[in-house]
Amino acid sequence: MDQTTEGLADLRARLDSRAEAIFDRMVAWRRDFHAHPELGNQEVRTAGIVAAHLEAIGCDEVRTGLAGSTGVIGILRGGLPGPCVALRADMDALPVKEETGLDYASTATQDWGGETVPVMHACGHDAHTAVLMAVAEVLEAERAQVRGTILLVFQPAEEGAAPDWQGLSGASRLVADGAFDDPRPDAFFVFHVLQDEAKGDTGRIRVHEGDGTYAMNMLRITVKGRGGHGALPWKAVDPLLIGAQILTALQAVPAKNVDVNSNAVTLSIGIFRGGAKFNVIPTEAMLEGALRFTDAATGPYLESRVEAICKGIAEAAGGSAECDWYARVPIVHNDPDLVRRMWPSLQRAAPAEDMVTRVDNCFLDDVSFFTSVAPMIFFTVDVGLDADDLATSGFHHEPTFQVNEKGLLTALKSMLNLAVDFGISKTANTGPE
Repeated sequence: MDQTTEGLADLRARLDSRAEAIFDRMVAWRRDFHAHPELGNQEVRTAGIVAAHLEAIGCDEVRTGLAGSTGVIGILRGGLPGPCVALRADMDALPVKEETGLDYASTATQDWGGETVPVMHACGHDAHTAVLMAVAEVLEAERAQVRGTILLVFQPAEEGAAPDWQGLSGASRLVADGAFDDPRPDAFFVFHVLQDEAKGDTGRIRVHEGDGTYAMNMLRITVKGRGGHGALPWKAVDPLLIGAQILTALQAVPAKNVDVNSNAVTLSIGIFRGGAKFNVIPTEAMLEGALRFTDAATGPYLESRVEAICKGIAEAAGGSAECDWYARVPIVHNDPDLVRRMWPSLQRAAPAEDMVTRVDNCFLDDVSFFTSVAPMIFFTVDVGLDADDLATSGFHHEPTFQVNEKGLLTALKSMLNLAVDFGISKTANTGPE
């Protein structure tokens, strides 16, 4: 059965109509997830709701328990022959105490490395999950006109496995476990909401070509000294003092070891832990953080500089330091040909003609691992607050982070257009009309 130009126009009109019709339910799903957030690999309730929804709408197959924990993939086979496309949403929240004051604000807590912590959807993954649930329902309703196979990928632990990247993240685990071996996608499409704190630009789509973000190498530094009484520091080798000197000295790596004209580098330490009593100098301290850089080729050199600083300072003080690069997340690569081919699909979904923008840089996301399987487009959809909204929102991972839900309609239409148009363009070997 061929799809005529008129038939495609009718299909796209129906997709828009169905997206608008399901919008209120999608927002309700998102608010429910927001009120009940779950940390990486602990998304039991969320995954259960997702799987039940996929089964209820009639997915051909629903796979659960993926990525070593709570991952879900729904398989929807279209009524027409065509390629396989994968659409991803991440489900996990963050150990952040919410301070938005919203009616549906989170009061949840969960275990994070043996400690009970507050939990919040402070990055928008609740929105991603709700949007992909709506995508699934709309595509199922238009299944007869969908070309190929749609993989609806609900991923755990994008923010890393608890407690704080102990083990593979969700995307890398899906790839390592062979979740995309059968069927194997021909392309991945992934969106992320973007709260850029600029009001009045809701629904803008931003996309890059090629390498458009940074690599992230995660680091744990173990400093060993010699414990002792706090009143007799000369009898000890203080690992906290060594760690403090390391923390300060590491800032020289991006400041003095990098050509800032060609490589944007940051080195941030987010954890500094050691000791259990005020008057006891501990034997050991630990620092943990991340090295980020935009020139992938410089990774080994930057790591070597970090290690030299850590070991040199520790040894000079009579202690030792070991660096463990326990996770490396590659740069997000958007296939340039795929971006150009699917550009009209994004334009069709945007709320205005001038609201699809090419950018040089974007988020880091662990979907960068997916490009070892198939080409990808990763894009953002602005969810900044309305210009006349008196409220304010923090940036991602902040306690005051908010999502303007109006932008989610653009996200929904974008994913629908990409999923349907890719099958058409791949079959016809031409770009979307």
